[in-house]
Amino acid sequence: MQIQFYNEITIIDPKDVHLKDTLDFEDVHDFSTQLIQNWKLSGVEAVNQVTQQILVTCKSKQINPAETKKFIVNCLHYLPLCDAHLIVEDPKLLKTYIENIASSKRTTDVLSIMELVFQLFSHQKQQIVTTHNRDVKQAIDYINTHYQKKLTLSLIAKHVNLSENYLSRIFKEEVGQSIIHYINTVKMEKAAELILKGNPYIKEISTQIGIHDQFYFTRLFKKHFGVNPSEYKNHVQATLGSEN
Repeated sequence: MQIQFYNEITIIDPKDVHLKDTLDFEDVHDFSTQLIQNWKLSGVEAVNQVTQQILVTCKSKQINPAETKKFIVNCLHYLPLCDAHLIVEDPKLLKTYIENIASSKRTTDVLSIMELVFQLFSHQKQQIVTTHNRDVKQAIDYINTHYQKKLTLSLIAKHVNLSENYLSRIFKEEVGQSIIHYINTVKMEKAAELILKGNPYIKEISTQIGIHDQFYFTRLFKKHFGVNPSEYKNHVQATLGSEN
């Protein structure tokens, strides 16, 4: 029976249950925006909290589970429209997860799948650079794609088949900053994203962005954001709180 979707409901007579086919107390845009904001602020755990809240509300209002799942699916499809910088790491897998939500039998299944969904997301925070120089664009694309590696001027110059001196000069002319500064910016922005998504281990984060010296990573991070990696999440939360 559909009402069993909400769990822990004992029904003496199924005829006593009158499910509503309209979910009119929440808007797709507003809820999708709330999901994105909470995910960026506190990671997947916050997404589950927000999702749990709406599932509890739907349960209390006896919304038809099919409508509840349809609403969540619509929100997931709408997420990229809420944030132009949202990146889906595996669109095909995301489609599978959304289909699984649509066919889920329990609210607990929905929560588990939502966690998997948001693990597929990342947020492009580094500055967007517009350049008409093919070599510089190729260098930028390589940096953005391979930030997990130990990137050097020599490595990138070899990739674009230019001398180090020439690449350094045209990159500074086109982008307005040195190529090393740009590399560090990309890595620090990615590290900040990992912290906000809930990864508490500084050593693991630094390794994931291709910096194996934890102390060097901490110095770079503080120079970029003004706070240590361990302080960053609380700093962001405090900043957002003061804006509300």
